[in-house]
Amino acid sequence: MERLGDDEQKHFAESILGWILRAKRLLKMRELQEALAVESDDTELNRSLINPPASILHACGGLIDHDASTDVVKFSHETVREYVERAKFEHLTSHSMIAETCLTYLSFDAICGPCQDFQSLKKRMTEYAFGEYAAHFWGEHAYAAMQDDNVDDAIFKAFQNADVRDSMYQMTCYSHGYIPTDRSLLHLASMHGLLTMCESLLGTSTLSTKLYASSSVC
Repeated sequence: MERLGDDEQKHFAESILGWILRAKRLLKMRELQEALAVESDDTELNRSLINPPASILHACGGLIDHDASTDVVKFSHETVREYVERAKFEHLTSHSMIAETCLTYLSFDAICGPCQDFQSLKKRMTEYAFGEYAAHFWGEHAYAAMQDDNVDDAIFKAFQNADVRDSMYQMTCYSHGYIPTDRSLLHLASMHGLLTMCESLLGTSTLSTKLYASSSVC
């Protein structure tokens, strides 16, 4: 990794490689750009921090490719994935970091609250490209980071807000062409196999009462 330059550039490259390694599906460049721009406790997407594709590709020194026709970014060869999995990088993005990034993103003020019609949701999904990935996969990354108290805290912080839950669930069902609402935190935790959180919710009657809501099936 010496070819990547100074420490800041190496940190940036390892963050990119970690995202590509641990993503639950192939990421599009625009999704990756937005994800890399999110910082802890952000309440809005700071678009001034979004790096252009050329900077992301340059940072990784040929280890990743970008297909402009599909916008997909991936390792340049399967041997790169094997190398990244074996190497002991100090700043490789973890499942915990990805889960927390997804939850921070889903809590942004601009997308907090359900859309009233499908056209509004379509506009939201276009303007916030990482939203679909964050909505679909925050739970899988949280599950992979199970027993991480920081992730549990981030889930409680994000989804105690019914508006965040509803907007997230709408984004999850966007591809189905309709906009459901009304999911409880307990339902979300159980849906993603977060057993420890389910036990915590069921054991905290006051919180459980506040977070129960009728559910719909997507």
